[in-house]
Amino acid sequence: RGPEAGRLIPQGEAAIAAHVAKTAELVINAVGFGDAAGLPQDPNENMTMLVRERYRAGVAGIALTENILWVDAVLPADAPDAQGRLPGGWKVAEAGLFGLSGATPLMIGAARMGNGYKPEPGGKQSQSTSYRLGLAVTNEATITVVIDPQAQLALGREVRPQWLTVDGVVNAPPAAP
Repeated sequence: RGPEAGRLIPQGEAAIAAHVAKTAELVINAVGFGDAAGLPQDPNENMTMLVRERYRAGVAGIALTENILWVDAVLPADAPDAQGRLPGGWKVAEAGLFGLSGATPLMIGAARMGNGYKPEPGGKQSQSTSYRLGLAVTNEATITVVIDPQAQLALGREVRPQWLTVDGVVNAPPAAP
């Protein structure tokens, strides 16, 4: 899916400020996806969690371009997350960026999603989907991101070209290429 623009929420801004001031470490480690209870809404400053989170994925990748922190996550076709929740059968209407400030878990930012349908696992249309969330930052050098190796592998499968099967080897060039 295309990049989704997110916004920091006050507790995320405070966690980043504490990290910059070196009073607490901020670690970004997960992206949550939800259906917003069927009513898409824009992120607001009072949010501390998603309206209705349906799946939480590890961070699969990260990029920084022109003070935008891009975070990639994969919503797999059928693998349950750490809490045993299956990732399908609902509309993806919201996403949240989660992490730890010191030892305290918190939601850092949120984004309204395009309301794409995530088919149920095992269905005829079931597929893995990768998402990219963007957050504007002013001092990117102060943010630590934890990349989940399993999620990174899933993202890699999404972007790698298909391999061709070789069924023979030619040791000499053809006479008439």
